[in-house]
Amino acid sequence: MSVIIQNKDFVIIATGAAFVAGPNVNSDLIDFDATSASFSSNCGGSALVDLSWTGGELDISRAHLSGTVPQGGSVGATMVGSPVAATTDGLSVRGATGGTSPRAKVDMVTIRGLTVIGAPITQANRTAYFSDPDTAPPIDSESDTWRNAGGDSGVFVMGAQSALIEDSTFFGIRDASIYMSAAPYDASLGGNYVMRGNRFYGGFDGISSKRGAQNITMENNVFVNIVRAMSLESLSQPLRDTNSQTAERIVDPVVMANNTFNGVQRAIQVESANNVTVSGNVIRNLGARVAQRNDPVRYSRYEGIVLEGVTNASITDNDILGIDGTRGSASTTVGITIASHAGVAGPIASSNVVVGSDNLLSNLDSDIE
Repeated sequence: MSVIIQNKDFVIIATGAAFVAGPNVNSDLIDFDATSASFSSNCGGSALVDLSWTGGELDISRAHLSGTVPQGGSVGATMVGSPVAATTDGLSVRGATGGTSPRAKVDMVTIRGLTVIGAPITQANRTAYFSDPDTAPPIDSESDTWRNAGGDSGVFVMGAQSALIEDSTFFGIRDASIYMSAAPYDASLGGNYVMRGNRFYGGFDGISSKRGAQNITMENNVFVNIVRAMSLESLSQPLRDTNSQTAERIVDPVVMANNTFNGVQRAIQVESANNVTVSGNVIRNLGARVAQRNDPVRYSRYEGIVLEGVTNASITDNDILGIDGTRGSASTTVGITIASHAGVAGPIASSNVVVGSDNLLSNLDSDIE
């Protein structure tokens, strides 16, 4: 279902409702759109609209994969549409009009109490996860992780002036469970994004923000059996060519606080950012088997906190704990990594990064690099 964003606020109460993508779905399941060239001319007027969604369940486990999902070729041709879709998200909000001169169309997006199913999770694993996700060991499922998922991201928000996503649950999402983005052609369109109190199980990415969206907060979320849990990633070519971007988009500020990670390959990743606070996070079982693998899927090692090209950062009061006993194959673990980032106009060094003495690091191959 696609809805053109015009000059009316949207309030959707979906409590108790289920939206299921059938095997022929080759697009976003629910899409609120102001970006498509065919839609933008219909999004007239200068009024900004608000969009609120509460409750409900979106099941994209049988939808086709998009052309950008991680390791999409590994699932076979039956999961790929013809033509291959650009996006097959569960719920998407594209809040800035399209073209090389976009303008704001969406003010506030609020999403609460939503559940998105990417892979068909068993009831036993759903029960086990909710019983105590903070401390229970990751469930090494053969069926309900991102490797067996349909669709793409769970929730995608682009170009909103502000957004709050809270108290929502994501199972086995193929790409990013929550993907927050600035507009491709205008970094000022999209930001003030808050993700808090959400739960993530068996997905590839948990929360990912790209294209330089400003003022990002991720707090009090729980991640279990995730490849990369929380990330601010600076997109590479060809996006920077198409919008004539000649300088890095620096995200400012960033807060990642009081989150819990249990069995992840990379818990926190921040690229190209200023005024970054990483505090009060608990990362357990770093180096554990994740998504049916003993070794990292995307990276060469397991890492708790990674800052690349970051200035004026504080890393305090975090617990980063490797697994007890002998690990499997190549699973080197590093607690905190601080490095430069390959920017648009050249490398960006990290500077003024303070690592507090109150961080607890144990059972790791290397604490800080």
